[in-house]
Amino acid sequence: MDRRRLRGRESEMGVLRRLLDDVAESGSAAAALVHGEPGIGKTALLDATIQYAAECGFRVAYGRAEENDQVAPLASLLEALRHGPAPLLTGADLAALPLHQEQRYWLVEQVAGLIESQASRTPIMIAVDDLHWADPLSRFALRVLPVRLRGSPVCWALTSREETEAVALRVERVRLRPLPPAAVEALAADILRAPVDDRLRALLTGAGGNPFLAVEMMEGLAGAPTADGPPDRLVTGVRGRLGSLPPQTLRFLQAGAVLGRRFTLSDAQVLLGAPAATLIADTEAAVYGSVLADDGERLEFRHDLLRQAVYAGIPPSARNVLHRAAASHLLRGGRRPTEAVRHLLIGVGPGDEDALGLLRDAADDVTTALPALAADLLLRALSLTPPGHPDYFPTAERAIRLLTLSQRNREAVDVADAALDQRPGDETAGRIEAALGRALWNLWWAAELSRRTERALGRSGLTPRTRARLESLRALALSRSRDQAAARDAGKAALAAAEALGDEQALTTALLALGETAFNEGYCREALHHFERLRDYDPTAILWEILVHQHLDNFDTSARLIAEARRECEREGSRLPLAAVLWAQASQTWLLGQLDDLDADLRTISELDGDGPPAHAYTMLCQITLIRLAMLRGDDQGARQLLSAAKARLGAAADPGDVVHVRLGEAWLLAATGDAPQAVEIMCRDQQRDDHWLVQTRTLRPLVGSFIDIALRGGSPALAGELAAQADLYASRNPGAVTAAGMAAHANGLVTADLSLLERAVHILADSPRRLVYARAAADYGQALLRAGHRQAGIRQLLAAAQTFARTGSPREAEQLDRILRSLGALRRARTAVERRPATGWAALTPTERRIARLVAEGHTNRSAATQLSISPHTVNTHLGSVFRKLQVTTRVQLTRAVLIHDPAT
Repeated sequence: MDRRRLRGRESEMGVLRRLLDDVAESGSAAAALVHGEPGIGKTALLDATIQYAAECGFRVAYGRAEENDQVAPLASLLEALRHGPAPLLTGADLAALPLHQEQRYWLVEQVAGLIESQASRTPIMIAVDDLHWADPLSRFALRVLPVRLRGSPVCWALTSREETEAVALRVERVRLRPLPPAAVEALAADILRAPVDDRLRALLTGAGGNPFLAVEMMEGLAGAPTADGPPDRLVTGVRGRLGSLPPQTLRFLQAGAVLGRRFTLSDAQVLLGAPAATLIADTEAAVYGSVLADDGERLEFRHDLLRQAVYAGIPPSARNVLHRAAASHLLRGGRRPTEAVRHLLIGVGPGDEDALGLLRDAADDVTTALPALAADLLLRALSLTPPGHPDYFPTAERAIRLLTLSQRNREAVDVADAALDQRPGDETAGRIEAALGRALWNLWWAAELSRRTERALGRSGLTPRTRARLESLRALALSRSRDQAAARDAGKAALAAAEALGDEQALTTALLALGETAFNEGYCREALHHFERLRDYDPTAILWEILVHQHLDNFDTSARLIAEARRECEREGSRLPLAAVLWAQASQTWLLGQLDDLDADLRTISELDGDGPPAHAYTMLCQITLIRLAMLRGDDQGARQLLSAAKARLGAAADPGDVVHVRLGEAWLLAATGDAPQAVEIMCRDQQRDDHWLVQTRTLRPLVGSFIDIALRGGSPALAGELAAQADLYASRNPGAVTAAGMAAHANGLVTADLSLLERAVHILADSPRRLVYARAAADYGQALLRAGHRQAGIRQLLAAAQTFARTGSPREAEQLDRILRSLGALRRARTAVERRPATGWAALTPTERRIARLVAEGHTNRSAATQLSISPHTVNTHLGSVFRKLQVTTRVQLTRAVLIHDPAT
């Protein structure tokens, strides 16, 4: 280690040393992000930190991201994990990692398990230099892994030009600023082995406190750093420094600069079209001139600023030629198209048929792991393909499908519209509209989907296959319309046509349309039939099956399917989003009234938000459910904050379903805080828009009793009657469904103030697994009994309701009933024992948190604990973070000690 480069960095080095010491002493994770402009000394500081970590007994994993890494899944992190003679990941470990886009959460879990196991024996430091070049999958993993491994002695040290990386963990942010003049002079004296005189001191001011440039000045370079690239004076300085070398040496360096910071001699040789022997002298000159380093396998620019300076000196036209040649060479040599992507994106030009074909091949190569990148490659190919070219429309169609797969739905619409503006023939236009259908569905643009499919179906030149696909999409659009009879007829006709043709795309869309229509109408068993059939073609249909079984109270079946869905998520090549499976689990815990577990389920999904559209799609549902949860817990302020955040997310072109949920969340909060009339006004607006909004908004069906109560308190018996009629309709369409029948009796009992109906509701719902629905009905029946003068019977119902609310984790409702019971003197004989948990300590833990704490104390990993509890490892991690916070511990060892103190039998 050349310690002269650390002149003026004593304070920053002290911060990093203390961080390592703390990790070693506490056994818990920590992270450091060192950021600053190019040449400011990030790598030198990281090298010194690595050396100190090794001296302290840390096992060190080191990697450096390269510009070429940005298109290779997990390349940047894998370099670190495979570093050294005893890497953290073996070849077998690497082969088992899932690199599919939708499996990145499982990838993190597998990597975390491997690191966690090794960190139990020795502290680990994982260092990644130049994070700004890292690929998206590595960036995701490096954001999530520190949180996942919060209880293990792992120190994460990252460097980047920007302060963009963040993890939900204690992070030391070390910003490297320009060195003070005294430190620059000391650095110069180290190099020159002599004091700095006034002339040299004046020259050094041109380095602007940048240590790399100061060193280069001492060796003949001049310039000042910029954030966007090498300054002109640095480029000039490099060329001047090499001016005494033969011209072919500079051309050799330029070829290397095109290939990247690290390159092989053989690659440069092919790029220059020169025999290897003729490049030996050029290699020696570049190495002896301190421009390149040679590790025996590859040549490497000593600093990325040097590479950028050499690259900037290449005329733009020559750069394009060299990049095109590099791409061709890499592909001819059997390299994967992803290795040539960067060169293709720079070197390809309009009309370059071979290059356009290579872009499409590269898109094929990364579609599974990185569909968003594949879409970008096709968009680039599309931009370079003339509209009249035979490949234009097929490329546009593929781009639309990949953009939809990546949830970039609005971009898919733009590509489709641009293609349709070229006035293609009927069949081509129909294929483009058919490819766009799912994007419009994802955007909740049912009316637009209907308009487009009707327009496309009006074309005469469609093939039967394209017509069948469009008919299926038309039926899907109608499933969100008021005319459900038309939707059902269209779905049946589309399914018959798809079956006759044997077209799977049309068939699956038609089955989805029929399932959606039936589910929206409240015919749950019919919907289940269609979704079960759909799963024969599309494994993701299991999610619809789960939700329907939950609505039918088949919770044992839905629990089995949720476990099956989690296994499907981990399967190689699975398209099942983890966020969707977690939402299915959250729906289960919500309907069963397991509110403590619901909190963890929702927070797990929220933590995934921002990690891709599949997670983002469920965030609004999570936020609305969290609003309801906050109100059940009496946290009105928290509910208001969540509602404000939900409104802020809607935007100008919001999903209509999200709009309904946010409005009703506002109605809940208004009613809970004493403004039932305003809440009713909001609800009436939705009733006017759609007279079956409660039935069709499936997540709201279990709350019919609460909505009717709001309507009655807000002075709208008409709205209450309409809602009761919807509850009747839903029950009639699901004969044998206990909760549906009980909710209908409860709704009508509230509207008519009929004690016999309320009694019947409580009797029915006593057998329902949905304890919150039962508790609400029992509370309403108890209060009705009191109003009718049946004191003892009313008290019994209120006690049962209060105890049920307390057990589910709904203190607000339980406390309200307690106040009524206390006013009646009933709590002298029986107490509901409604107690709010403290914020910290063993008593603060929920039952699930205690089970997880005990499992961890017994030596279980997140994965094995998840298997024991039949939940996701990611949910275990959420619970574990809460356990750490409540018990005020930072490591698994400390947690084990706490468990042994409070629960010695463990």
